Amino acid sequence: MTAVTGPAASAPAIRPVPWRKLAWVGWRQHRFALAGAAVLLGGICLWMLVTGLQMRSALNSFGLNSCTPLTTTSCTTQETVFINDYYSGAQVVVGVLTVIPILLGALLGGPMVARELETGTFQLAWTQGCGRTRWLVARVALLAVALAAGAAAVSAVFSWYYQPMLQLGQDSPLAPQVFDLRGVDFAAWTLAAFTVSVCAGALIRRMIPSIVASIATWSG
Repeated sequence: MTAVTGPAASAPAIRPVPWRKLAWVGWRQHRFALAGAAVLLGGICLWMLVTGLQMRSALNSFGLNSCTPLTTTSCTTQETVFINDYYSGAQVVVGVLTVIPILLGALLGGPMVARELETGTFQLAWTQGCGRTRWLVARVALLAVALAAGAAAVSAVFSWYYQPMLQLGQDSPLAPQVFDLRGVDFAAWTLAAFTVSVCAGALIRRMIPSIVASIATWSG
């Protein structure tokens, strides 16, 4: 007997996972890290807001806003008192903000890829209709946007907070320790630290060494 054979039915193509579901998974995996970063940045902003209001009140009470020029004897005395009260605290804020980009970048970007590669859980994701490119973009984009937005908000608050020091000539807007914390620079440095950390995690494939390597690269 002979039988008529037809063409074999092709296997149905696997539809890629929608971006919104990938974003949801990314949020579920990193929500605690994002919450920690939000608490850290929010606490720093709250401190700057409270202290900034105190500095502006002191400027008015000392009459420094109406001193012209600041080199007169009475103005110089009041300025000295103001600087003794607030300048050291402002420098502590500058020092803390200087290390925030690499702190957030290393702790969020380093483990993001390195942990998946070290434990092997990436193999499951890549066989569930999510290619490596979509998997990486979905993970990186969420944290990158969140970090950039948070850093931009901190930068705006710092520019307002530090204005009395610039007004009194204690620092220049182009001073290295101030320039990197104002405008788009702070967000750019935060994204740079995050990128370095992600790359270190992808290359080293181990979480702790990638964090150490990203900190060392940033310091260099």
